[in-house]
Amino acid sequence: MDRRLTTSYLQSGLDLMPEKTILSSTSDPSKKEIGLLLDLLPTKLRNLILKYDPELTFLELILDNAKEAELRLPTKQTIILPYIVTQTDLKSLTGKLPAFGKSGRTGVPKTLHRVSRVPDLNNETVGVTIRVGLQREAYLPLISDLLTGEESLLIIGPPGSGKTTLLRETCNYLSEEKHVIVVDKTNELGGEGNPPHPSLGAARRFQIPNGSNQSQVLLMALESHWPEVLVVDEVSTREEAEALLSVSRRGTKIIATAHARKIEDLIENPPLLDLMGKISTVTLGDDEAEKRATGKIVRERELAPVFDTVIQLDSFDRVSIYYTLKDVLDTYLSGGIIIPEERRLRDGEVLLTIPFKLGQRSQAKPINIEAKLQLEYNGNGKSHLLNGKKKT
Repeated sequence: MDRRLTTSYLQSGLDLMPEKTILSSTSDPSKKEIGLLLDLLPTKLRNLILKYDPELTFLELILDNAKEAELRLPTKQTIILPYIVTQTDLKSLTGKLPAFGKSGRTGVPKTLHRVSRVPDLNNETVGVTIRVGLQREAYLPLISDLLTGEESLLIIGPPGSGKTTLLRETCNYLSEEKHVIVVDKTNELGGEGNPPHPSLGAARRFQIPNGSNQSQVLLMALESHWPEVLVVDEVSTREEAEALLSVSRRGTKIIATAHARKIEDLIENPPLLDLMGKISTVTLGDDEAEKRATGKIVRERELAPVFDTVIQLDSFDRVSIYYTLKDVLDTYLSGGIIIPEERRLRDGEVLLTIPFKLGQRSQAKPINIEAKLQLEYNGNGKSHLLNGKKKT
């Protein structure tokens, strides 16, 4: 299926809508912040965006020199706008933004929008990807019961799945009662500049100074500022994984994100093996291999993993939960099958699909999100209690 839509397939007869018709009349803070983004663009391009995406639902704007501008929508479709981007357009846009960091990213001040550059051989910017930063309570109703405990949580999903949005919700939610520190690797959580974006609530934001790395700031935040909850976006290197392993042994709750489509991808990612308890390959003796009914070369974890629970973002209304990560890892490494608890948001209710026994078909049961949801381990899987009474 071709997901690239030229404007000839759209409603070409739409009149151009004045900017203030959309941007000043809305109470949605995300839409108002899109107005600050549109103000940076050439007038013709801005008007075309308002014409072909009047509700401003786009997630990304792609601008490459000498090519047509593209809008990427939540539906995974792309609108090809009848506007050829010039090098002058790109220079004008980047001149209005803070300098790009080493990661090739910057942001629109006072917003959550992220701008990533495309350099040429002379390090001149010949293209940008603008990702719209969103404020919304997307996943929070699905996992709010998991946030208040002492367990550390790892949130995984592919790029664009909503991991950073969920971290912002989490910071806002937890900082009402706990001392929360955010280590903002790329300024994507709190936006460019200071103070950070209000979507972080009362959480304190630590940025990464030039010449430092995230692992150094993680340890400094822990040792000098004593957070109850440490929030980290985009754990991607071995050094960051080692730092979090150290933090996890000091009693601080950690909530972090990592890029992985499925939990199996996370377990097989070499730089992040320390997060999983230092998984390594070992050679068994003949007797031990026979006792385990395995080959002589196996993989095992050396330590307890950094996180207690993994939250896998499957879609904006569905997540998979892997509890007791050490057991999940041992099962996977021994060749077993791992089955998560699934949660879906439907018509204001959270629907749980709970694997009570391995190989048994799961059952879906509705739970009112207004009520206090408690989960307990029953030895074979998860049972759930609602207001202290077991649901049947």
